[in-house]
Amino acid sequence: MTNKIFDDLVLKEKLGKITLNLRTKKDITSWQANRFIADLQIFYYKTEILNSIANALNEGVKPENIIILDHSFNISRIYSKIHQISLKNIAILYSIGLPYALNPSERSIAMRYILRYFRATNTILRKYKQDVHYVDELAFYVEAACKESLETAVEILKSKSLEEIELGKTYESVKSDLDKKYSSLRNDFEKELNLIQKKEGENQYNSQNFCKIFNTIKRPVVFVFDESFSVCRVLCRNQISKNLANGSTFNIKSISHNSPFDFLISAGGPIISGLINTEMKVKEHQLEMEIKEMQKQSLELELEIKKTELENKRLELEEKKRRLENKQKEIKEEQQNITNINIYLTKNDAYQIESITNQNLKSKINNMQSMVVQKYQNVKKANGIYIDYSRTKIDYLV
Repeated sequence: MTNKIFDDLVLKEKLGKITLNLRTKKDITSWQANRFIADLQIFYYKTEILNSIANALNEGVKPENIIILDHSFNISRIYSKIHQISLKNIAILYSIGLPYALNPSERSIAMRYILRYFRATNTILRKYKQDVHYVDELAFYVEAACKESLETAVEILKSKSLEEIELGKTYESVKSDLDKKYSSLRNDFEKELNLIQKKEGENQYNSQNFCKIFNTIKRPVVFVFDESFSVCRVLCRNQISKNLANGSTFNIKSISHNSPFDFLISAGGPIISGLINTEMKVKEHQLEMEIKEMQKQSLELELEIKKTELENKRLELEEKKRRLENKQKEIKEEQQNITNINIYLTKNDAYQIESITNQNLKSKINNMQSMVVQKYQNVKKANGIYIDYSRTKIDYLV
């Protein structure tokens, strides 16, 4: 890693955006159309996240510093502060979920358990009608857990919880409940530590929890923790915060409600390279075959025109040949759009997963991406959606 904080938006801002035209082969309801767009946005977001994770790994970020929260972000919230989050503002992430690292380490596990203990502590204090801790205090305890130990952080938090309670029955009850809760959490904490220590010999990157969370929730929040600066940088935050939208942000340019439906979507390169690259290659081959067949038909028509003596018949054949040539022109425009997209993706290295050098990590991230693609294909098939490549093109290049 360099002395700069990793920022995936630096790469995205250098890339152009792609306009994707999707159409339906059959009649669908407005509800189905809206649901498809919502699903497509989720699939694209997840593809962008995986691409950014790959980008982070390729830039030297350690997998133990790539962390996912176990709940989705709320799509109706603005999240204006979800930019560069210092430990002082860790409550922003705490409000969403608990952290799980791509490669679990003692520090990342300690961070999660102090957050769990903080939550449990406030529950106990409420139970006995005592003042609870403000989330603003979290930074102090998280820092203690990460830089010293979970036990140190717990002792500080427990001491702070008891200092305002008078000695007596309530004091003893709160203390007892806090001790019991820590004892239970401590057992779980040690089990996790033992598990990752065992796995280190067999599988250096035990990402089971990370992958399970990513595959299960709709809108996961993933961030990179920078050890040098003690800050968290949320990946794909331009898809989360409305204030940070840029060229790679998913945007609905138009929806034609005439049956069949016609969707025009603007997004970054991974919508092609991650979601539809395989089917684009199939389409590319299909267009090549169509052009060859049409060229063959065109030659046959030319020969037939030369042999025909009847004027009416000749005019009819010439008109047929013109229609065929116009169709060839349309197909060649589609081919050119696909060629431009391929050049763009190659030139800008838009699909970072293929560049991951650690094969184990690469396999895990590819597996997560495959699940996203499979869900996309199922939804697309269920709604009779196809891509119109005549209107699918690069909006701009940087």
